[in-house]
Amino acid sequence: MPRTERERRRRIADAATDLRLHPAAVLYLCAPEVAPEWLIARLQAHAGARSLAVADTVMDLMDPASPMDDRPGWQHVRELVLAREVTAVVTADGGMCGGTPGERAAVHAWLADHASELTAAPVPVARV
Repeated sequence: MPRTERERRRRIADAATDLRLHPAAVLYLCAPEVAPEWLIARLQAHAGARSLAVADTVMDLMDPASPMDDRPGWQHVRELVLAREVTAVVTADGGMCGGTPGERAAVHAWLADHASELTAAPVPVARV
């Protein structure tokens, strides 16, 4: 196995070991307007139901179709993952983490490479 692949796998294992005792999540939202309190509470409850402490709440006030690299909040999320402060990103909708299916797949792959995951909290749909 090439040295870089071995080092990558070691970093992933180390990150998983460190955070297994105290798993944490960052709540991430991307929307043109500030998210309502009930939605943030829903994400907090979703994290709590998975025994994840909430390390931070990050909100990008922009169109969810915007590229991930253009989002300052997402850059902060990446820093939290790289610093091994979180093992999960909790969002209301997977579409908030990538404007295209390819970009969403890249986000999932990047998180997996860093021993983290993306989870979407189910949000009830209002009946008309």
